[in-house]
Amino acid sequence: MGYPGPMAAMRIHSLLAMSLCLATGIAGGCAVWLPSQLDSNKSHSPLRPVKPSPDSLAVDVFIARLPADDGLCDSLWQRIDEQQILHTVRSKLARNGFRAGIVSGMVPDELARVLRIKEAEIPDPDAAASTKESIADPVPSTPANLVDLADDCCVTRQWLRLRAGQKTEIHVSDIYPTLPVLINDEDGLHGQTFQQAQAVYAIRATLEPQQQATIEVIPELQHGQTKTRYAAGDGPYWRLDISRDREVFEQLRIPATLQPGQMLVLGCDIASQGSLGHHFHHVQEAKGAGHRLVVIRLAQVPDEIPIDLPDLPAAESER
Repeated sequence: MGYPGPMAAMRIHSLLAMSLCLATGIAGGCAVWLPSQLDSNKSHSPLRPVKPSPDSLAVDVFIARLPADDGLCDSLWQRIDEQQILHTVRSKLARNGFRAGIVSGMVPDELARVLRIKEAEIPDPDAAASTKESIADPVPSTPANLVDLADDCCVTRQWLRLRAGQKTEIHVSDIYPTLPVLINDEDGLHGQTFQQAQAVYAIRATLEPQQQATIEVIPELQHGQTKTRYAAGDGPYWRLDISRDREVFEQLRIPATLQPGQMLVLGCDIASQGSLGHHFHHVQEAKGAGHRLVVIRLAQVPDEIPIDLPDLPAAESER
């Protein structure tokens, strides 16, 4: 008796495979899923919630656009405490067209209008409670007649979780094709021109005793074309760094120690045309000129500072 041909062998293999599938189905059985069971499964993810790092904190970042000539800016800064910023820091900021201050306690009505604050928006409070974090009290509601804003005002809001010592960037402006800037530093007043420049606030946070955190903000300009570089990584390894050149204004570093609920407000002196602060916060759009207000609100901190903070890779902490 001869061996079956190729076509016959293929048919035999197919029959064997079909028989194996049927046997598996009979042995395992079938399950009927009711619609109610399917709906209940949608609300329960099989994935465990991600727990934040024990040395992390959370901030709300608001960027609001204000009209230029309605007196709102002056009214706002009368309610913002600029004296809580060190005098030496305020002097350097003022020479370069920046303003900075702290808001504590009740949010002023004018600021609540600009930020469109109605109630606290703290995501996932159960996760925060499980990690023993101190959460800021809800932002107080404002009267209904103060919430409506003119079309000239708009605001964006972003929730950020920061790891202690790690750099995070807030991109403040659009990209300027050409940006001539006047800079006033220890060498005096001088000008500099940047191509394809964007204003960025680099922020870092440090945990402090008594449920406080120090937020450090450094202005920088990222400019030019994107480049690929090799940078120091973790240990003996190198990593690819795809970024643009940056001009970091270390002398304008703004440190602010905050408690949950307090706000660091950043803006500009409207009269300082051509200054660095002007270019960070000025807005020129088809519907008219205006300026940006950047507000960083400390929202969550750990109840206790971890004894052994995890070490950040050098490249990550210095970037």
